[in-house]
Amino acid sequence: MPEIVPDAKSGLPKIDGWSVQSFAALPGAVTEARTVSKALGCEPLIGPQATKAEVLRRLRTASVIHLATHGLEDEFGPRLLLEGAPQESKDSEQWLRPEDIMECESLSAQLAVLSACNSGRGQMERGEGVVGLARALLACGVPTVVVALWPLPDSSTSTLMRTFYEVLCGEESVDVGEAMREAMRQTRDATSGEAHWAGLMVLGCGRVSLGGTSAGVSEG
Repeated sequence: MPEIVPDAKSGLPKIDGWSVQSFAALPGAVTEARTVSKALGCEPLIGPQATKAEVLRRLRTASVIHLATHGLEDEFGPRLLLEGAPQESKDSEQWLRPEDIMECESLSAQLAVLSACNSGRGQMERGEGVVGLARALLACGVPTVVVALWPLPDSSTSTLMRTFYEVLCGEESVDVGEAMREAMRQTRDATSGEAHWAGLMVLGCGRVSLGGTSAGVSEG
């Protein structure tokens, strides 16, 4: 069943490296979770339900993975914000990192969507190229991954994802790139500026079949 994890809305301080900071609420991510879960016929995990342990548990059996939250990429590496108590460590239970995904070893999802700022970025390693969240998902067997190249506006991204899943669920087999292109086109026509629609990229083989998908959705 799919896993959808939007952002923690508690307003509690979060750990970025070794300093505590607060992350803004993302009301669009909550709307996004509910919209996507409705399209897939499942229930989202919202707020304190979206812990790291629960997210990792569901990742292992999800047929679609959709995470909508805050994303960071800095000297501590790429990671996504989950629900949890702040800890002075890059290994905080608040963060979902590539290493955490790789520990799953094998994933059955046909699609993963990382609806989070800079989720397509990673660290350059000699002989390996860019190592990040998307590469971890692909290495674990997810054939198609959607990532963000830059910060994503909360409201317009939620709108774009609604159209994206409407197209994906409209036919038995759909090209993910074509669905994203249509979602981008409609969002472009309704907004001003590339930041609202052009920041997402599709990686991988590209086609999905979401008819009859069983689902589970969470929000951090």
